[in-house]
Amino acid sequence: MHTAKVVTTTLLILALIGCKEKPSELSGAYTVSGCVYYQGDIVPSASIVLDSRSDLATLSNSTGRFALTNVPGGTHTLDIEKTNADGSFLAKSSQISVENDIDLQSLLLPRAVTLSIPQTATASSVLLAWSSTDASDFREYKLYRHTTSGLDEHSGTLVHVSTAIDDTSFVDTLVSPLTRYYYRTYVLNDYGHLGGSNIVSVVTPNLNLVPDGGFEDSTALSSNWIITNMTGLNAQVSITRTEAYSGLSSLHFSAQNRDTVPYVGSRLTLL
Repeated sequence: MHTAKVVTTTLLILALIGCKEKPSELSGAYTVSGCVYYQGDIVPSASIVLDSRSDLATLSNSTGRFALTNVPGGTHTLDIEKTNADGSFLAKSSQISVENDIDLQSLLLPRAVTLSIPQTATASSVLLAWSSTDASDFREYKLYRHTTSGLDEHSGTLVHVSTAIDDTSFVDTLVSPLTRYYYRTYVLNDYGHLGGSNIVSVVTPNLNLVPDGGFEDSTALSSNWIITNMTGLNAQVSITRTEAYSGLSSLHFSAQNRDTVPYVGSRLTLL
């Protein structure tokens, strides 16, 4: 009887020691590791978060690698994000199944989207263009506008949505003259953000109600004005660079004096 009790006690102790040596098998806590790449290069200081939990978050190291420990078994959402110096960011969200320790060898971030500084802007429109992403799970581009640089999806106004990966331009016609606008493009898949572009700004020019009101174009007078001589006293209208309020030119009117009454004068009519 005593010998059987000793054997049973010894087996129990060995079982307990074995459990302590393999805590992941007992608790279902595993390690998820991997390496983050962009366009073939490693990505340091990328943010890695599992299920939006602060206790399952880390940064990739100088070699692009990371490791999350004490990950429970099951299906999880893995979010990776890298923010660049110009404010743009790259992101990838994916589902992973954890049943043991896993190493995700190559986590590829999608190609960044760069919004070009607008080169074509009028008093009533702005042409926007951005580079395309290469994400295989692309769903849509969203273009936002705001009047301050604090631009995101909450503060900005959504002005354009495109579901075609090669549709990378848009003309914003809901703008006002002499106003600074800020723009940003976001890229999304079914899980959320794939990235966000840099922020660009443009000032729309003032609306000129008078064609060539500064008279800088020497042909503007004959093209945009009808001049009627009402006096018959050699009234003349021309563009001169002798005097100018702004720019280099001005409208010059000359006529002979007339002492008789009534004085009719001359009239200029804009087309």
